[in-house]
Amino acid sequence: MLLPYLIKPSPYRVNYCPGCTIKRPAQSTGPAPSRVMVIGEAPGPEEDKGYKFLDWLRVPWIGKSGEELTLQYLPMAGLSRPEVYCTNALKCYISNLEAGDARVAACALAHLEAEIRQVQPEVIVTLGAVATFVLAPGLSLELDHGIPRQHTYGHWSGTLFATYHPAYGLREAAIMRRIQEDMQTLRLFLHGVYTRPVDAWVGKETYIHATHPDDIEQILAIDPRIGGLFMDTEHLTGDMAADGRPIAIPYCMSACTTPGQALMIMADDTRMLTALMQWYHRQLYRPLVWAHWMQHDSRILLPMGLNFPEDRRRCTMSQAYHLGGATDQALKILAYRLCGMFMREYEDVVNPHALLSIMDWFSRAAETQGGVFVGKTIYKPKQATHTCRRSKVKQVYTFNQPGEWVSCPTCDKTIAPKSIEEDPRFLKPWQWASQVFSDGLFSDDTVSKWYARLTKSFSYAAYPWTTHPDAYSWLRDEIGAPARPGLDMVPMKELVWYSCRDADAACRVHIQLTRMGRKQQRMIHPREVYV
Repeated sequence: MLLPYLIKPSPYRVNYCPGCTIKRPAQSTGPAPSRVMVIGEAPGPEEDKGYKFLDWLRVPWIGKSGEELTLQYLPMAGLSRPEVYCTNALKCYISNLEAGDARVAACALAHLEAEIRQVQPEVIVTLGAVATFVLAPGLSLELDHGIPRQHTYGHWSGTLFATYHPAYGLREAAIMRRIQEDMQTLRLFLHGVYTRPVDAWVGKETYIHATHPDDIEQILAIDPRIGGLFMDTEHLTGDMAADGRPIAIPYCMSACTTPGQALMIMADDTRMLTALMQWYHRQLYRPLVWAHWMQHDSRILLPMGLNFPEDRRRCTMSQAYHLGGATDQALKILAYRLCGMFMREYEDVVNPHALLSIMDWFSRAAETQGGVFVGKTIYKPKQATHTCRRSKVKQVYTFNQPGEWVSCPTCDKTIAPKSIEEDPRFLKPWQWASQVFSDGLFSDDTVSKWYARLTKSFSYAAYPWTTHPDAYSWLRDEIGAPARPGLDMVPMKELVWYSCRDADAACRVHIQLTRMGRKQQRMIHPREVYV
């Protein structure tokens, strides 16, 4: 339990919200105005019971999380509890709180903006996902923790500094290390000596699809200061293997030796893959071969004929782990946090193209049942009967979408249906297609499940094809299975950028991790010199 002299009640008084059913708000602590304002998620059980020395006043951050914040994290940032304004996004105690909870938004709307206006902080530190979501809904703690950024909330404009909640650090040692690193970064920022990583090669990258051996000599030049070949692989997802995991089919690989330059080679281009191996063996010494996840990438490289010596293989993920476990180990997170690189996720690259493919499959499925796919809606075919006044011939015309019309070749009369209705069996199939990707791995089972939902309201008597015990299997035999989403759907220009970006990121991340490792060694052995 914290000592009483560390708790300084704030002049700002919090009253419960008009629609609140709990009506036990915790008061804030600290001076107003204050340079730094700390916003947590909500009071915990200890805060809800009240401070034992001041049982008439409930204040935040007096439990175990408060002890961590007051006695460990704030001193790391060069701050003390009495000089920092501490509050919560939610003023009353609620168990099982999650980011995006409507009660948090309602409470913050009633109190937080007015509280910030009175405190007038230069820096707001949000602890945890709930508080961060209130001030910056689009911010990702995994990606953006410990990075100061300019932000605006209501009438306030200043620096937002987001990090994890101390309670999370009590449960996970790796998270505790990240919070400690974030607080050290906050100390540098408050003293004006923090420099945010910036992508030095933005707009100057050279990523190419290698189709001639000269491309390898042009792009890959071993830098003695780095001394390595950095690689990444991309694969397509095949059928399930006996162990229940999908088979990885090699599709392409990328290579980089210098930041900002990389090349991509397709898996079926044996000429270029052979040229790459010949280039490797021509080097005066065998350079180290780096991949972010070498255990996985080596299995993809081997079928391509790229069998590098095992004693020269290295893994940047292991390099990040051996720095103490505090550093994030995902490549895209490392590249953003250490190098300022923005990278696209696999789903962001593939899904837009795969969605068009599955929409086309649903469209063809509709056409086999007599429906017509128009835009994002399927319409019932409509027939109109016309008897020509001159020839006295009766004809039947079929219309498949709104706005269609024909003219009688004899009497020139315009024929159009009264209306074309949407087919209730196939309403907006793009909505069904978009749900295919929310279930994880794209497979026949996934499509079959959503196809079953699509056909749930069908009239089985009116449409004989639905009487088949497995309608999806029947339809798959009729029009073929839908294409499995993968990088083979992505245009070549977009594929080259995505693939080369990973190899380039591995190179830049390795450089930064090496510097961090040398810095740690100098702290442990300050008298030794590291080159």
